[in-house]
Amino acid sequence: MKHPLRSLAPAALALLWCGCLPEESVWWSPDGQTAAVRCPEGLRLAQLDGRLSPVLLPGQIQSANWSPDGSGLVLSRSLELAHWTEVEALVPAAEAAATRTMARAVPDLLRAGLTMTGGNWNDLDGQFLKPLGLDKNRLLSAAWFCARSLHREALLDVLRGFTNTTALEAEVLAPEANRIAVHELLWLPVRNGQVDGPPQALLRSLHPILDPLLSPRHPVVACRTDEGALKALPLAGGNPVTVVEGSVVAAVWSADGCSLIHLVTEESDAVGEIRSRRVLDERGGLLTTIPPTQTLAVAAFGASSSPRLATLPDGRLLFASLPVTLPARADSIHPGARFFLLDPTAPEAPPTVVPVREGSLPDDLSVFALSPDGQRVAMVEAGTDVVAVLELVTGKVRVLSPAHEGWKSRLIPAWRNPHELSFAALPSPTATRPELMLWRSDAPRSVLSEGWPDDVVKPWLEGPGTSAGSPAPRSSVPPSP
Repeated sequence: MKHPLRSLAPAALALLWCGCLPEESVWWSPDGQTAAVRCPEGLRLAQLDGRLSPVLLPGQIQSANWSPDGSGLVLSRSLELAHWTEVEALVPAAEAAATRTMARAVPDLLRAGLTMTGGNWNDLDGQFLKPLGLDKNRLLSAAWFCARSLHREALLDVLRGFTNTTALEAEVLAPEANRIAVHELLWLPVRNGQVDGPPQALLRSLHPILDPLLSPRHPVVACRTDEGALKALPLAGGNPVTVVEGSVVAAVWSADGCSLIHLVTEESDAVGEIRSRRVLDERGGLLTTIPPTQTLAVAAFGASSSPRLATLPDGRLLFASLPVTLPARADSIHPGARFFLLDPTAPEAPPTVVPVREGSLPDDLSVFALSPDGQRVAMVEAGTDVVAVLELVTGKVRVLSPAHEGWKSRLIPAWRNPHELSFAALPSPTATRPELMLWRSDAPRSVLSEGWPDDVVKPWLEGPGTSAGSPAPRSSVPPSP
């Protein structure tokens, strides 16, 4: 049965393993010897010979990023807790105080909502919270959790005023509903393929902390919040600096590691601005006064895409966009996206399209991974399980894994080194279990994940009939010969 107030919990947790777009779940160390692997129970480490560790860090892992020297990785994690005292001891004092304040109003809010719905718990969300604009209020979810701990008797008094008290109490006091996520930004030290000490919390919050990014030159980490704010803080710890207030959907560091290049979109997510803001000085210290943001380009994206940015070693920026020239007739606009390169240091130079001279690109380029040397880009299609690689210099597209009927990719490929790529694919046309494949242009592809548990590998591909909805679209990339 739906739990109206608990449904306000951040959607990021629910989408990790049942989302519609491919996600990063494998991150290779800079030396290519160790991979951090996300699984439903937490984080594991895998070696090049296929050995997979037990879960070394429990919880819901959102994303991870290795340090340039391979001494560890920063990652964002969520833990579900059942007691307010545990939560309050972890989150910032300001968040805890705001939650306590709002929790005092929850009994009255519950009384008003149940009165409006005639005591119908299932209608509370649609008929009461949504008209008030509270159906997506994340603080209310935390306040509801807090109120069950601190104001339990007041909540029970409210429920006793309705004829279906027993049923309401079963909903409100259900143990499985009395949990909340605490989100963390962590540093996990790693040496010789093994965890080298306890994780160190850099930041904690009741709100999701997304996509940690380590500067390639300095010990500073950036991250996004669920509301689109972009923050930066020293890896040694300290108060974060807000770089952008909101609407950021993707970000990367500049090649010199001093500026954050980010993509800001409006509510439609169809058009966005690529912007840059310097946040560090030449020595890697956070600037006390951050210079104004510079707009580098305006780009168009598919309505259902999740745009990405990547920085080449030479400083240029790679992104995918719909090549739209306005004004235009509607039937003259090609739906397919193209890759573009942009030089942030040349404000007068427009983005240049990456030409394709052999093969063809998928229509959907929103999910891609750039090789460490900036020479190749790997792509997957959300609507199929096609994996392809584009050589940026030659314009040659090579299909590494063709489409299989009804299968959809849910894993973004990860480069082990400039020449070797790992990706999820069916090892044979009749297989029903995906594997983590290793490919390089001068050797046959191999399987790394043989013997790994099903719960690790199966989320990487969505098979036929495993989710509701229309059939997978036919791939725009022809099968490889």
